[in-house]
Amino acid sequence: MMKKIILWIAFPMLLDYSAGAQQINYTAEGRSFQADSERTFLVIFRTDGISARAAGSNVALPGLLGSVASIGINLIKTALTNQEEKYTASYSATLSEKSLLQLQNPKNSATAQLNIDSIGIYRLIVLPSGEKDTALRLILTPETEHFAGLFRLNVQSVWVQYAKAKIKKLGTHGKSLDLSVSVKLDALWQETVTSANSTAHGSSADSTHSVGSAYTIKTATLGDAGLVLPGIRPGHPIDLHSAGFKTSWFQLPPLTAMAFANDENHYSAVYFNVSVTIKEANPYGVNAKKLADFLSSNSSDLLSAIKSLLPQASK
Repeated sequence: MMKKIILWIAFPMLLDYSAGAQQINYTAEGRSFQADSERTFLVIFRTDGISARAAGSNVALPGLLGSVASIGINLIKTALTNQEEKYTASYSATLSEKSLLQLQNPKNSATAQLNIDSIGIYRLIVLPSGEKDTALRLILTPETEHFAGLFRLNVQSVWVQYAKAKIKKLGTHGKSLDLSVSVKLDALWQETVTSANSTAHGSSADSTHSVGSAYTIKTATLGDAGLVLPGIRPGHPIDLHSAGFKTSWFQLPPLTAMAFANDENHYSAVYFNVSVTIKEANPYGVNAKKLADFLSSNSSDLLSAIKSLLPQASK
């Protein structure tokens, strides 16, 4: 049986649409309309059964452990003309949750598994008629590298009904979008203190805070990765099966993060924060160099992917 946890960002009630500033959206034919309101939110889907996703090995995480300087993704402004800005759009959502890892055998910390079946990103709008509709739906599923403590996110499905970036109305060009998806994962967990003078891995870069003499609190950015989905046409089916769209790798916390997993917390551990930013860009209205800068500004591993799609962007 699958459970889901939903967080509506910045809105107090699940189905309460507030009539804030109107939002321009575009149909597949390029017809523009004002949505009364819109929301972008994340859903974490969990499974109750045993999965085949392995947790991280009991080793240090070089370059990852340390204070989480900021939760969420900073939107970096790309220098665009007023006309070019019409052909681009950005939106984001953040979800804070717990139980990133869960033990399959309560007596064996080595059986810790990634407790995420999939991540759903949704943009919902209220049409001028008052009806609610899904403008974008993107489902990401984790793929774990067994015994390496790594996982990455695969695109299971994507559907765009309405675009926020301008779709050209006349002619046959300017009808499709390039989407960039950036995902950042931050985590916090407890570990037992082995001795009064010990730190987690003997590194001053580690974020270790002693609380009494029982445990330490650790924080880490487990990854900041992204991918690019080119040639998305609103209102049209999208075949992703042969493309294999994947992010780069995320690191899972070490098995020592399971020290306080017990019956009260369903043998789970690790608080986490997922931040997702989606950017839309219509290549018809933005030159290649600016397009690459705009789509890749939130994730360092996106630029090479974009350049492979737009070789002229590196010039």
